[in-house]
Amino acid sequence: MPRPRRSARGRRARLSAGIWAFLNDEPIPEEEGPARDDYIGLEYFENIVTGHRQTVPLAEIWDAHRAAVLAEWIEERPGSRPKCWWTFDAPPAARRRRDAGDSQAEILDELDMLTDGERAHLATHGWPDPEDAPDAA
Repeated sequence: MPRPRRSARGRRARLSAGIWAFLNDEPIPEEEGPARDDYIGLEYFENIVTGHRQTVPLAEIWDAHRAAVLAEWIEERPGSRPKCWWTFDAPPAARRRRDAGDSQAEILDELDMLTDGERAHLATHGWPDPEDAPDAA
């Protein structure tokens, strides 16, 4: 019998606030503590050290939580992707164009990587200006 699928929000609950903030390009938590330590570990060392003294690389964390992050990201910021997506998932041609300053929405559209919901949103509300898009460099 297949196991029930966990929701994206359920997977999010297993992450520290610092890891979730980092994966979503949010500012570093201000309060000292584990959440801030996780964020700093990812920002500067591209890994975290668990309570069991295991090192977990950023790529592994992104791989495990990509779906949850992207589900919320795309809903809240259609036509863009978080920095980890550009680092680990974007095709090389897309990364080069992003590095050259092209709009995320235009790149995603031309590579047919926008969801139907994103296309509908952008058609109704307009395409973002490259300067308005979250920084992915």
